Amino acid sequence: MLFVLFQVVLVVKNIKICWPQFRFAHWWTEWGAIIILTVIQQWVAPLCGHWMWLPAMLSLIVVVTWVTRAWRTAVVMSIESMLLLCIVLELTMLVSPHWSYMMAIPVTFFGFGLVGLGLVYVINRWLPTSTMAPNNLVVGLVSLAYVIVVAYLQLINETPKATEVWLALGLTVLLIVALLGLQKTREHLLNQTMRVQQQRALLTSNLRYTQAVEHHYDELRRFRHDYQNVMLSLDGYIKTDDFVGLKQYYQTALMPKQAQLTATKYQLEDLARIESKAIKSILFNKLNDAQQQDIQVQLEVATPITRFVMPTVDLVIALGILLDNAIEATQTQSAGWVHVAVIESPTSQVILVKNSLETELPPLWQLEQAGYSTKGTDRGLGLTNLKTIVDQYATVSLTTDVTAATFSQQLILKWDESHD
Repeated sequence: MLFVLFQVVLVVKNIKICWPQFRFAHWWTEWGAIIILTVIQQWVAPLCGHWMWLPAMLSLIVVVTWVTRAWRTAVVMSIESMLLLCIVLELTMLVSPHWSYMMAIPVTFFGFGLVGLGLVYVINRWLPTSTMAPNNLVVGLVSLAYVIVVAYLQLINETPKATEVWLALGLTVLLIVALLGLQKTREHLLNQTMRVQQQRALLTSNLRYTQAVEHHYDELRRFRHDYQNVMLSLDGYIKTDDFVGLKQYYQTALMPKQAQLTATKYQLEDLARIESKAIKSILFNKLNDAQQQDIQVQLEVATPITRFVMPTVDLVIALGILLDNAIEATQTQSAGWVHVAVIESPTSQVILVKNSLETELPPLWQLEQAGYSTKGTDRGLGLTNLKTIVDQYATVSLTTDVTAATFSQQLILKWDESHD
């Protein structure tokens, strides 16, 4: 029983290391799940004979899916963790016969298990596991490969020889390397596709921004012409001392014009303080779209920003995700608002995106989960992709603050040592 418990703990801890979204609400729910998995492995699995691995695998997938609500990733992570368990068991089979005391197998297994978890932790720190949700093809290939490995292990299970165990060990390690390579390749392709799409969107944003600038310039010319006419119209009232008529003219003609000039669509003038056309374009287009949906928008750029610490393409993608989430959250609100601030200090640059809330949000870890969305299944890749981008840079971090009425995120870009 204790040996089986060690196996289950090894598998669960490995998934927690590789997949931060796999979190239990309470410690007692985690250990309750571990005990249930242990009971299934100890007493239910043997009833299936050569298929004893099947109930153990299925129960693990069910538990991980129940916690994360992402069944595809749960299948892949469960299989990879079971493969790690296979490696530890095979190493135990090779080494334990050389020990002469009774507890050789559990002690050897425990030692190899700790070493395996340590290696997984180190590798995951340097080469994080992909957060992209796998598609059906990836899940199918991973499941087929696991079935092949388990079938071979069942074949040699009766009288395993050292050479057969080494072959099984090599096959398992090779499969894990292939799975990780497949995930990294898919993540790279998805990132490349996303960058191409963002660059196309950036070109469109630049064109829209240029057209908007031309439109506002034409409005300025018309205002100058109208201003001259207004001054001429006032001249007649003043010369004849018709102050009653002047007051009526001011209330009926000039006050509506003043309201038009102070409308929200003219509250993006701080964009002029940002030198990067790409950043200026993404801010203008997103906030202008929000204004068209009657969302109150406020932009603050206190000082001129000549350059940003983060590469432009990645910063544009990150800003797009933050603004899209803020705008989507306020679309259905009766008095929704979005505030954006770009702040520069001697040590860092901070981009703050803040929006109003009317409904309670789920926990932040669930929002960051690949595929999760408050609008439906498999639509919430925004914050997951944002986290992937932020994690690429040691000088970039993301902080989130949630209250009953607001949701705000700060993208913090720290200056490198070469900055003056």
